[in-house]
Amino acid sequence: MISTEDVVLSLERLQLDIIDPQWVDSFWKEKFSSCPEDLPDDCTDQFGIDNFSELINQLGECRECIEKWLSLRNAEDSVSGENSIAWTSLQDVQYRPLLALLYFYIHSASENLTSAPWVLLGLESSQLYWSLLSIPGSSVFKIFQMFIFDASIEVLKTYKTFDSNDYDFTSEEEKIILKSLHSSLLHFGKLVERFSFSSYLEAVKNSLNLLVNLTRMERQVGVEEFVRSKNASVTTITKLAYLTLKSFCNGTHGRVSEVVRLIFCRIMPNLSLVSGLNL
Repeated sequence: MISTEDVVLSLERLQLDIIDPQWVDSFWKEKFSSCPEDLPDDCTDQFGIDNFSELINQLGECRECIEKWLSLRNAEDSVSGENSIAWTSLQDVQYRPLLALLYFYIHSASENLTSAPWVLLGLESSQLYWSLLSIPGSSVFKIFQMFIFDASIEVLKTYKTFDSNDYDFTSEEEKIILKSLHSSLLHFGKLVERFSFSSYLEAVKNSLNLLVNLTRMERQVGVEEFVRSKNASVTTITKLAYLTLKSFCNGTHGRVSEVVRLIFCRIMPNLSLVSGLNL
């Protein structure tokens, strides 16, 4: 059984206390509107890109712990009628250096979409950020930061590299990135179901733009194959994009009619891609 203490311990294992406080403060003072190009010198061994495999594993373990905690507590709360999950129970978590570090990875990845290590680290960092954002009370601790959120969905634009020759991924790297994109879309869908964007219209618009672009990845398979698709592939990523667009219409992100209008304004060009239509 995953407890709150387990979540705190998993995040403590990241050793965030070794990060220079001035480096961290620079992010928060600017409200994440800018990002330094480098990590502090005294923590590059621990957090540098050369250690990306271990970093991805550590961030993934934190995310999995939080997800299990959320699922378990939500199930218990649905029975008791109470809400036992909140950011207030995670006050021992060093969330300021955590968000600074995640934004550094996410921003760096969005600037290096042709680098497999950066892309994979950025996608994993985005998933952890969305899990943190999903915890009730995240707004009180200012976990939602527009610049972090925008960068986190920007990394999903890695899909564009599969339609161009401007990247140098090996076939194995391509498989791993596709699997990570699939996982990222799953977790972004969970965020949309859990978190209300009703106060963040710009975030809604940016998300819809990204998701509609993702729906255009698959243009070959038939309807039956599209519906049945489950494993990580271009087809399932496209399918998840449509499902997440649907989740944005659940009534927690503003007036449903307005969200639907925003979606249709963006998705109408898709009709011209449908075989047999003469638009």
